[in-house]
Amino acid sequence: MKHFKFEERGKRRIHAKPRGAEIAACRPWLEAEIDAVRPRLLVALGATAAQALTGKALPITANRGKFLQHPRAETMLVTMILRSCCVFRWSSARASWLTSWPT
Repeated sequence: MKHFKFEERGKRRIHAKPRGAEIAACRPWLEAEIDAVRPRLLVALGATAAQALTGKALPITANRGKFLQHPRAETMLVTMILRSCCVFRWSSARASWLTSWPT
């Protein structure tokens, strides 16, 4: 996606998840770009990217690190970006799943 939704909170912009209809509206451009580049590997960095590439909701926790089939590439990897600011906000119990991160 080349643009993003956000909510203003004071001087900060908080990212907002796009609706399914908004993701679907961008799909023709995404498919055209993929067809032009013809990548061997697609990497979905988050749930919204995975939904844009597959056309359906794809839970990240159940699919992270998995290689999936995609009609426009040899394979697709579903994963997420971990930013240090997010990790520091989590409790140690919630962040304990990081120890199971595939290497």
